[in-house]
This record gives sequence, structure tokens and C-alpha cells, in this order.
Amino acid sequence: MAEKRRFLTSPFSVARGALVAAAQALWILGDDEPTTRQQRALSIGTEWLVQRIGYQTEQLKICSPEQAKLSKDQIDQLLMPMLDEARSKRRRGTGTPTRG
Repeated sequence: MAEKRRFLTSPFSVARGALVAAAQALWILGDDEPTTRQQRALSIGTEWLVQRIGYQTEQLKICSPEQAKLSKDQIDQLLMPMLDEARSKRRRGTGTPTRG
């Protein structure tokens, strides 16, 4: 008879995710000023994106060439919206000037 393995730590991973999400929601909604809420939400989204890109960049070092190409394509897809936004701000004159 096969023995079933139990992983008692997995519920804690789910609980941690729920706790982090609840704390972030309270932090975002904790201010009455709409612009502050928007800035806070954008900062959380930006941090997630930075962490995701960092994770995938590290994965490029240990995966096969086929997987590396797929991962690089995914990173490019994640970066495109950020690059488009930066270009748009630069055209409007609201972005940080670049040296050229």
C-alpha cells in the first residue's frame, strides 16, 4: 500500500499570500486621496513586475536554450508596456530626460 505524504507547510503558503494581499489592499485604500491610492497601487504593481523579471532573468542562467528563448520572450512581453509608457511620457515631456 502506498503511503500518502502530507505537506503541512502548504496551507501556510496560501495563508501568507492571503495575508500579504489583505495588507496591500488596506495600505492602498487606507488614504482618502485618490492620487495617493493610485500611486500606492502602481508601486505594488511595479514591485511585482520588477520581482517577476528578476526571477525570470535568473532562470535564464539554468534552463535549456529552448526554455531560455521562451523565458526571454516572456520578459520582453512584460517589459513592453513599461517601455511604451516611458516613451509616451518622453513624447509628452513628463518623463525623465535621457542623455544622448
